[in-house]
Amino acid sequence: MLYLWGWEFFSLCASAENNLLGQVEAHSINTFIMPLDIAEEAVRRTKNLLILSRRHLGFRERMRGKKLERMLIDESGKTLTLQIADQVFRSKVRREQSREFCRLLRSHGVPRYLWCWERCLMFTGSALSRLLPHLVMPLVELYIKAESQNVIKPAKERLLSSYIKERRKDGFSINLNILGEAVLGEQEANRRLNEIVSRLEGPDVDYISVKISAIFSQINLVAYERSLNELKTRLRKIYRAAQSDSGSAKCSEPAPKFVNLDMEDYRDFHLTVQVFKDVLSEPEFFKLEAGIVLQAYLPDATTAQDELTQWAIQRVSNGGACIKIRIVKGANLAMEQMEASMHGWPQAPYENKVDSDANFKRMVRYGCSRENARAVRIGVGSHNLFDISYAMIFAHENGVSNRIEFEMLEGMANHQASALLSQSGTLLLYSPIVEKQNFLSALAYLVRRLDENTSEDNYLRHAFLMMPGTNAWNTEKNKFLQACNRSDEEDSAPRRTQDRTAGITYAPPEIEEFVNSPDTDWSLPANRAWIRLHIEKWQMKNQDPVPLQIGGEFHFSRTDEIQVPDNSRPNRTAYSHALASIKDVEATLEVASTSFVQWSQTATKARTSMLQQAAALMESERGDTIGCLILDGAKSAKEADSEVSEAIDFANYYARHHELEGIENCDFKGRGDVVIAPPWNFPYAIPAGGVLAALAAGNTVILKPSLHTVLSS
Repeated sequence: MLYLWGWEFFSLCASAENNLLGQVEAHSINTFIMPLDIAEEAVRRTKNLLILSRRHLGFRERMRGKKLERMLIDESGKTLTLQIADQVFRSKVRREQSREFCRLLRSHGVPRYLWCWERCLMFTGSALSRLLPHLVMPLVELYIKAESQNVIKPAKERLLSSYIKERRKDGFSINLNILGEAVLGEQEANRRLNEIVSRLEGPDVDYISVKISAIFSQINLVAYERSLNELKTRLRKIYRAAQSDSGSAKCSEPAPKFVNLDMEDYRDFHLTVQVFKDVLSEPEFFKLEAGIVLQAYLPDATTAQDELTQWAIQRVSNGGACIKIRIVKGANLAMEQMEASMHGWPQAPYENKVDSDANFKRMVRYGCSRENARAVRIGVGSHNLFDISYAMIFAHENGVSNRIEFEMLEGMANHQASALLSQSGTLLLYSPIVEKQNFLSALAYLVRRLDENTSEDNYLRHAFLMMPGTNAWNTEKNKFLQACNRSDEEDSAPRRTQDRTAGITYAPPEIEEFVNSPDTDWSLPANRAWIRLHIEKWQMKNQDPVPLQIGGEFHFSRTDEIQVPDNSRPNRTAYSHALASIKDVEATLEVASTSFVQWSQTATKARTSMLQQAAALMESERGDTIGCLILDGAKSAKEADSEVSEAIDFANYYARHHELEGIENCDFKGRGDVVIAPPWNFPYAIPAGGVLAALAAGNTVILKPSLHTVLSS
C-alpha cells in the first residue's frame, strides 16, 4: 500500500480530494440527520472526517506514516526497535549499553524500514560504539529522545509551559500524565504524590491523570481496608490541591483543576472505583467534579459504569457536582494475559477484540442517555474515527453533545485530532511528561505504545494509511460493523469468578498433561473475606502441644518441649512442640527401614493415586495452611498461598511421571530412607517437593522441618 503515500498519488487525487472536502464543508459532521442505520451513518461521517483530516496532514506526519508503513512489513526491524528501547538502556554503564546494542544489531541486522541516512548512522554507530561507547551511546539516546518528542513531552517547567500554551492556542485541552521510575517504595510514591500536588498548584496545569499505584507503593488487596484508607488519605491531598483555586466551597461550578483517576491492571480495578466514590462522597469534596477511567475490554466495566452512574445521579440530586467517566478500550492486555497465565486464572479482559469494541459501544450508548449524562460527563478516549462518529451520533440524538468530550493521545495521528477538533469544538490531548533524569524509564511507555499501535487489530496501525476505498478502510469498516452488531448482545459477566468460599470442588485433573494449581485471586471480594476468616481463626486458636509422629503414633513428653513464638505478632506464644530424643530418632529410622520394602513394592498406579489424593487434601486445607504459615512462618497471605499452589503442583507433577518406568533397559527402584531437611524460607513448598518426590520414587521419608512448622494436615 506504499502507493498511498507516493507523490504521484497525491497529485492524482488532488482534484478528487478537493471535491470531497467541499462536500464535507457543505454538510457539517455535527449536523444531525436521523439515520435509518446508525452504524452506516457513522461510516459515512467517518469517511468525511478522514478526508477532512488530510488538510491537517503535514510533511512530517506524511514521512512518519511512510516509515510506519515500512515497519509493518519489516518484522525483524520492528522487533529490533522494541528491544533497543526496552533493553539497551537498562544499564547506566555506557560500555554495557554498547555491548547490548551491538548484540541486537548482530541478531536482527539494521532495520530496512529506516531511511537510508538512518541506516548508515546506525551501522556506523554500532561499529564506533565498541571503541567510543561514551561518545556514541549518548548520541543514540539523543536520537531516541528526538524520535519520541512528539509523544513524550519534557516536564521541565519552561518547556512544559511553552508546550501547554502552544497547544491551547491551537484549541486543544491538555491532560498531563507524569511518567517516571516504577514505584517500588514509599520514598518514590511520596515524591510522585508531591509532584502531582505541585503541578496542580502551578499556574499552567488544569488537568492531570493519577494512578493509585503511583502514589502508594504498598497496595495489598488482602489488607484491603488498610490500603483503601491510605489511598483515601493521599487522594484527599490531591483533591485539595485541585479545588484550591475553585473559590467558595459553595461554588457550584466545576473546579478549575481536574483530576482523573487512571485505570491500570485489573488487580486495582475495584479498589480504584471504591476510593474514587468514597472520597468524593465526603462533604469536603461534594462540590468537586473529578473523573475516572473505565476500560471497555473488561466485561466488569459495564457494571462499574452503572454503579458509578447511579451513585452520581444521587449525588447530583443531593446538590453535589457531577463526575466524568472516561471510556477507553484498554491498553494493558499483554500484562493481563501474562498475569493470568502465571497464576492459572482466566484473563480478565475479553478474549476477542470484537467483544471489547462491542462493549465500548454499549458503554458509549449508556453514557449518552439523557438521564445519565445529566450527572456523568463522558470522555471518549479513542483514535478510532468510526467509534468517534458513533458517539457523536448518539450524543446529538439525545441532546447531550455538550456532555461528551473526545480524547486522543498526544503525538498519535495528530492530523486526525486536528480534524476532529475543527468539528467537535473541543479535544483533550493525553500528554505524557517526564523529567530529564527519568527519560529512560519512560521508554517502557514508548515500547508499549509502539507495540500496541502496530498490532494487527489496532486502528492506529492504519491511521496514516487509511482513506476511503483502500483495503485498510474496508478492514476497519467491517470490524466496526461487526462490533456494532455484537453490541446488542449483553456480555458483562466477569471472567475472573474464583470463589474460595464456595467450598472445595478440587479433583485430580483427568488430563495427562500437567496443569498448575490456580493461586487465589485476591482482587475478588469473596476470596478476601475467605482468608480473613482463616487468619482470624488461627490468631484466636488455642493450639494444643504438637507431638512427634513416629510410625503413625503420637509421642509427647512435657519434659522435652519448646515454646514457639507467634511470628506474625510479637510477644505472643503460638504453641509448643515436642523435641526428639536419640531414642526417638532411632525409632524413626527403624520404622522407615521396615516400611521401605512394602512401599517400594507398591504399584506405580497406587503411588500415583496417593499423590493425587495428597494434592486434593492440600487444596482442601489451603485456607488453614495459609493461616498456619502466617502464624508460624511470618508469611504474608499472598506468599503463603503461592506456597500451597506450588506444593499441590509438586504432587500432580510427580504423579504424572510414572511413564519413566517404561524406558527400555532401565530399572527404577527406590534407594531407601530419605531425610528431608529443607531451608527456612519456604517452610511448606520445599519440604512438600522433597517428600513427594521421594515417595513417588518408592522411598520412605523422614522429615525434619527447619522451622517449628505446624502443618494443618
